Amino acid sequence: AVFQLCHSDLPSSFPPLRAQAAPTENQAPSIAVLPFVNISRDEADEYFADGLSEELLNVLAKIRGLRVASRTSAFHFKGRDVDIPTVAQKLNVATILEGSVRRSGTRVRITAQLIEVATDSHLWSETYDRELDDIFAVQDDIAQSVVKELRAALLGERIDAAAIAASAIASVSKRTFC
Repeated sequence: AVFQLCHSDLPSSFPPLRAQAAPTENQAPSIAVLPFVNISRDEADEYFADGLSEELLNVLAKIRGLRVASRTSAFHFKGRDVDIPTVAQKLNVATILEGSVRRSGTRVRITAQLIEVATDSHLWSETYDRELDDIFAVQDDIAQSVVKELRAALLGERIDAAAIAASAIASVSKRTFC
């Protein structure tokens, strides 16, 4: 733990601790995507959950004006019991995206939650149910849907479904498969 003394005799130029300082208006919104938790019985679904987290991180990193914590740093917390404010302080972000993945037969349920660190409360939460025919298509679809909502929540943007679809098609068409 780190402590800071506050006293009237200390110089006012002494900077406050990062966790105590409220983000200023000129700071870019920031987010960390924590590894989604696999709450299915099958441990093989772990790779789907990790892939979804990675896809979300990849799409978020393309948004101008949004600072995204690195995958390596965020995945450091996988499987660890650490509270959101501590994670956010270590990753230096104002918001956290977390979620879970559950599979039943050929269906998957994904829950995503955006947490505002300053209040440790939900800004947004959504549940998505999909058929698990094509893992990559499901990950792309969920990532685009979540990012659409996060752009609105974090950057105040409202973009139409056609723009999201065009972006998703462009993203998929640029991929090469071996």
